[in-house]
Amino acid sequence: MPTISSGSLSNKLIIALAICLPVVPVAADYFGPATRARWMLAQAANEFDRGNVDKAQELLEAAYAKSPDLIEDKDFLRQVDRIEGDGQADGTSNLLTTLLEEKMRRIKDPVDRAETALLFSNLLSNRKQFDKAIRVLSENLPPQAQRTPTQNNQIAYMRALAGTDLELALSEIDTAIATTENDSLLDTKGWVLHRLGRNEEALETMDISLAKLMESWSADSFLSNCLAKMNELQSQAGQQASEKPKGWGLEALLEEFPQLSRRLPQIIDMHATLRYHRMRICEALGKTDQVHDEAAWIHAFSRKELDELY
Repeated sequence: MPTISSGSLSNKLIIALAICLPVVPVAADYFGPATRARWMLAQAANEFDRGNVDKAQELLEAAYAKSPDLIEDKDFLRQVDRIEGDGQADGTSNLLTTLLEEKMRRIKDPVDRAETALLFSNLLSNRKQFDKAIRVLSENLPPQAQRTPTQNNQIAYMRALAGTDLELALSEIDTAIATTENDSLLDTKGWVLHRLGRNEEALETMDISLAKLMESWSADSFLSNCLAKMNELQSQAGQQASEKPKGWGLEALLEEFPQLSRRLPQIIDMHATLRYHRMRICEALGKTDQVHDEAAWIHAFSRKELDELY
């Protein structure tokens, strides 16, 4: 994303004020709230880079309070994504929700508003604020019958994660699947069925989802090689796999296929989520051997701990 030019007068002023803060803390106010807010934004970025997440969050909130028009500034939104999305950020902060609601109010076109709602729901979901994500989607998506499969999938999945309106979630994901069927939509349906306590159906659906995922990997020249390597690694590791460090299989894959270093971790994360769902469903059905197998796969190929998957 573009940021303020390092050669611009305003940016030089921000740097100068940041350096002079201990001596002349009131200097920034002389130039008005917008400049003061940008100075605070620069300080927030610096504090975050130093590992002071709480201070960065505090400065970010103060900058927005000083100049609400920052919501149109791409650098501000980039810092919000960095700081508010950090695992150490204060989850009780209302800044992200406030920003999202204000941004939505400024979008007039309903198609753009629905697309933005999808993006915002992902940000909220990453902070496990599923109820807020549902509200953003409910208020900005078209009626169920008029939604795209992606839109129905997103809101159904948020409902499943929140554990609310599960029958409605099942209706929404069935509407999506009636238009197109893929591993992602079937994964959502399986998880909705699990949350409804219909675990036998959930496992059947999840197995179809996993089979479709394997088909898509096999159809890709690079991913098919990865799949073969994953099977080889697991076979070679055998009973010693659990003694290996977390993510050992992923590291081996990245060493074998360095050209996939940017693409593979994200794809693996999606795969790991499906495996996690299947593991929990098997757990509910008392299928301990399959629980062990899925947990071993996640241990080998995902850098995330189980409580980071959902």
